[in-house]
Amino acid sequence: MSSNKMELSLDEILKTNKNPRGQGRGGRRSNPGRAAASTAPVGGVSKSTRQAKQTKTTPAAPAASSAGETKIMVSNLPLDVEQSQLQDYFTGAVGVGRPKKILLQYGPNGRSLGSATIIFNKHEQALKATNP
Repeated sequence: MSSNKMELSLDEILKTNKNPRGQGRGGRRSNPGRAAASTAPVGGVSKSTRQAKQTKTTPAAPAASSAGETKIMVSNLPLDVEQSQLQDYFTGAVGVGRPKKILLQYGPNGRSLGSATIIFNKHEQALKATNP
């Protein structure tokens, strides 16, 4: 038959070489042993009986936490300012005492953004720092 194919037209060759599986490349395959994807499960779908999460209440003053510490935001800082310089400033020049923590913000390239969050142990320290 292969030597005879040269004399046949393309349509005749395709008719003789039909794919017995169906539509050929990329065609939809049917699997009679498997249920169709669009059928729903017998008995329906069970939902979980978990209770919804309860939302947390926010504190009255958003800058003050429950331990009495207070955060202040400082912006427009020189880009080359360091944490030790800010700590020295609040301890000595302003006279509010040593801050609990100083968090400088940096961009994705590692350069300072010129802003910082200063956390004080007491609310009074933060008030004194904002009103020198």
